[in-house]
Amino acid sequence: MFRLATQREVDKVAEALASGGNGAERLERALRQFAERALKGPQMAWSLIAEPVDPKVEEERLAYRKAYANLFEKAIREGIDEGCIPDQDACQSSTCLVGAIAESLVGPLSPTQTTQENSATEDNNDPLVNSIIRFCMQGLTGTRR
Repeated sequence: MFRLATQREVDKVAEALASGGNGAERLERALRQFAERALKGPQMAWSLIAEPVDPKVEEERLAYRKAYANLFEKAIREGIDEGCIPDQDACQSSTCLVGAIAESLVGPLSPTQTTQENSATEDNNDPLVNSIIRFCMQGLTGTRR
């Protein structure tokens, strides 16, 4: 079940990265896709990203984080080649993106939030998502988007 749900999310990120535009634009869309989908399905996203799990499931979680990082790394390398992303260690940067987006969603997805807090988050996703994307893209490109 965990594999199927996570693979579906990895596939959605891959689709966003396969769409048109330069590497930076594709990465921004993919990060937005990740964050928006997580916030629309907080229980599922919490279980995939942060819920305490058995060590075997944690191994799977790490494998899928690596899958996201591999997708991001490829797009970063393409962006570097296109000149829209500055030269950098694409492997390390991709890992940083995965960590930043996942960690920034842990609080908003936490089941310890009250229903009222979760409701407020659902009504106010754009500022949160925009903030996450801005942070990630500034770290990646060195410029404000």
